[in-house]
Amino acid sequence: MLHYIAKDAYQPVIIAPYYNVTTGDLEVYVTSDLWQAVSGTASFSWYDWSGNRLNISAAPSAQVNVGAINSTRVLSTNTFDILNSTGFNYSDVLLHMETTVQGMMPNSNQSKTFTHENWFHASPLSTAAMVDPGLELSYSNSTKNFSITATSGVAAWVWIDYPAGAVVTFDSNGFWLLPNQTREVGYKVKADSTEGGWIQGVSVESLYNNTIA
Repeated sequence: MLHYIAKDAYQPVIIAPYYNVTTGDLEVYVTSDLWQAVSGTASFSWYDWSGNRLNISAAPSAQVNVGAINSTRVLSTNTFDILNSTGFNYSDVLLHMETTVQGMMPNSNQSKTFTHENWFHASPLSTAAMVDPGLELSYSNSTKNFSITATSGVAAWVWIDYPAGAVVTFDSNGFWLLPNQTREVGYKVKADSTEGGWIQGVSVESLYNNTIA
């Protein structure tokens, strides 16, 4: 999974949380590796593991302006202040954050949109109140892509795997899904001794599967 996570973290523009577990301070930054300034928005949505929106008194969005090869703080709050007073259980609180900005790649004069999302969980995943996300997997003969949908809860670190007899790289892997959210994933086949039969053996799991005895 490390390779997919590194691919995600090294996108030109990312949003990321920084948490001090001792003080409860939570800060979120947007970081850009682009050579010119970027601007756009960031959004923040709080959920429980079942995917219900939580009424937490923290900013729901922020304007984003990041200088060239720089970082900008877009959220500063304290989990002791916003969670302790509301009675939410830390093990059942998640923050979904997403940023969308306009900018230009190096040596380009055309503007494009950069989007990145990330998650913050208020307690370690080892003690999180995860629920079965009800993952469903399908394959399209027309698009030649796989689709993964979470039907009943937030899915942490969704992982697509394939059987022996082939060597395949997926366009993305190790991602999160909200309930009723679908991710379409393409792939590249590097070797195949199954004559395409590996497709029928593709499976999907999430971190929740590690909690099943």
